[in-house]
Amino acid sequence: MKRFLKWFLIVGAAGVVLLASAILVIPLIYDAEDFKPQIQSMLSNAAGRPVKLAGDIGFSIFPWTGFSIAGIEIENPQGFSERHFLTVKSFDIKVALIPLLSKDIQVRHVRMESPRLVLETTGDGRSNWEDLGKSPDAEPAETTPSAPSGDKGPLQVKAFKVDEITVSGGETIWIDRGAEVRKTLSNMDLRLENISLASPIRLAFSARLDGDPISIQGSVGPVGDPPGAAPLPLDLTVAALEVLTVHLKGNADPSAATPSFQASIELDPFSPKKLADRLGQPLKTSDPDALKRLSLTADVKGDAGSAALSNGRLTLDDANLDFSLTVQRFDRPDIRFDMRLDDINLDRYLPPASAETPETDAASSPSSTPPDRAALRRLLLSGTAHIDRLAVSGGEFRDIGLTVSAKDGVFTLDPLDLALYGGTLHATAAADLREATPRSRVQATMNGVSMGPLLVAFAGKDILAGTGSGAVSLRTAGDTQELVKRHLNGNGDLLFTDGAIKGVDLTRMVQNAKSLLTLEKQPPLLGRTDFSEFKSMFTIDDGVVTVSEASLTAPLMRFNARGKADLTDETLDFRAEPKIVASLQGKGDEKKRSGFEIPLLITGGFDDPKIRPDPAALLRQIEDLPASIEKSKSEIEKQLEEKKGQLDAILKRKKPEEEGKNAQPSKEETVSDFLKKLPFGQ
Repeated sequence: MKRFLKWFLIVGAAGVVLLASAILVIPLIYDAEDFKPQIQSMLSNAAGRPVKLAGDIGFSIFPWTGFSIAGIEIENPQGFSERHFLTVKSFDIKVALIPLLSKDIQVRHVRMESPRLVLETTGDGRSNWEDLGKSPDAEPAETTPSAPSGDKGPLQVKAFKVDEITVSGGETIWIDRGAEVRKTLSNMDLRLENISLASPIRLAFSARLDGDPISIQGSVGPVGDPPGAAPLPLDLTVAALEVLTVHLKGNADPSAATPSFQASIELDPFSPKKLADRLGQPLKTSDPDALKRLSLTADVKGDAGSAALSNGRLTLDDANLDFSLTVQRFDRPDIRFDMRLDDINLDRYLPPASAETPETDAASSPSSTPPDRAALRRLLLSGTAHIDRLAVSGGEFRDIGLTVSAKDGVFTLDPLDLALYGGTLHATAAADLREATPRSRVQATMNGVSMGPLLVAFAGKDILAGTGSGAVSLRTAGDTQELVKRHLNGNGDLLFTDGAIKGVDLTRMVQNAKSLLTLEKQPPLLGRTDFSEFKSMFTIDDGVVTVSEASLTAPLMRFNARGKADLTDETLDFRAEPKIVASLQGKGDEKKRSGFEIPLLITGGFDDPKIRPDPAALLRQIEDLPASIEKSKSEIEKQLEEKKGQLDAILKRKKPEEEGKNAQPSKEETVSDFLKKLPFGQ
């Protein structure tokens, strides 16, 4: 037994010596350059295109089995702008030898220096990577028979660990010749540490995209054993342009039947203005402090067929938007959303008033090709929104609530409710995009709205005061302003109370016209027409508004008007018929009105309407003036004669004790003499 053990030790020692000698001697006997043709051939077959090794090849065995190669070049197929698909200045890998004997893979490092990768697509849709791995002489693959039950299959790895993988000085170029786009990712540095199946992999990446810096820091994994059998954790921070920083924490699950992901996203506050400056597209706003702060947080999850955002909050300056969003079926998107915005002033984000904006005339230079609405017709949409306060164009809306839906090219807004200058507005609307010419309709009801501030805010005109209510129903067709006005149809009724028409004194204008006839002193114009009630009913036919009934009740006058307004030509043609009343006591005194009623004609354009008395009616009243005066005189004489008779009846009554006295002068003669002295005669 002792003798056997002795020889066993001798043989073992000799084996170790021989192995150590082989490890030291083999690299001296064999030159790795002798194997370059075989290595090139092997790599070319694997890549499916020529691979050239332009530099030296290095090889080592102990204590680390190492392999290095310099000057790797993989060519592009014919028809691409760049000669090489991939070039690598040097590649080096070192693996521990002894652990390999027990299926324990321990890699000291994998290093790649100055790789340059070019990804290119041509105008006809070909790409320079689509044939990678396909040997031009390869026969169609045959079905491989299943391995015998005793076959253990692929090599079983007991342990796997890589200390580090580094890529330095890399460059990736993206070329899309069809879209004429070229993007360059340069100065690429990648470092992966502590790579194993059971622990997180530390990652650090930095580069410059078209000169702008980007970076990724964090960890990925653990990968799991076997890899992909469990969700892959992610904890990454992405920084770009020295302005944007995004934190992503979650996991990806490649093991599921449909690979999926879920994560929380946090976008650190940044200045959109600074980002625009970095991109060479500076933003100018009317408020210099606008667009200085934007942040975002949300939970996101999805798979190949859907995506969802929940618990979302976007903050822009002082405005906060809470939202959720889901998208199903990306080929025919089904979008559902819910959002709430607290307070935003859109005027802050408009260009400054001094900024010159080129004007375009859509009617004079229409697009040669109609817009493609196919994507909108495929869209399915359903969502609700609420805005506490929205300021725009100098005005504001409050408590806005709306519901939007879309299906098969029909978009519906039902309802839209909001608070508006002391009143409310309720509306429904729809847009039909199924045909080449879009069609739309709107129905709205307004109640108790203060019209003065509304018109000043949104029209810039202080022309009307009062409280407005009413309803309108409109429909139209077209996608330009001119077409919309030309095809506008509908009807409506409006009522304004306790207000005034500013800039015109209709009452004084009519009184002055009367004064010209009667030679009375003309009262001064007040510059406004106060009214207790102003109501109107109208219809619209192909852009022409016809007012069938409109009335205005002023303190000393009533107006009835009718006429037309052409929205396309922006012209007016109205006739207002005033009725002057005798007192301020209201409608009950209309019977006491004057005999002079001079209609007014309202013509001209929307921006400069002309208001003047109707000359034909004025001439008729002048012609009828003598008859009117004579008629008025006769009526007065008749009334006085009646009063005279009543007075005479009173004076003729005598008391019984006065009978038989001396006759006195007749009272009848005295009254008659008095009446003769009056200016209206006998």
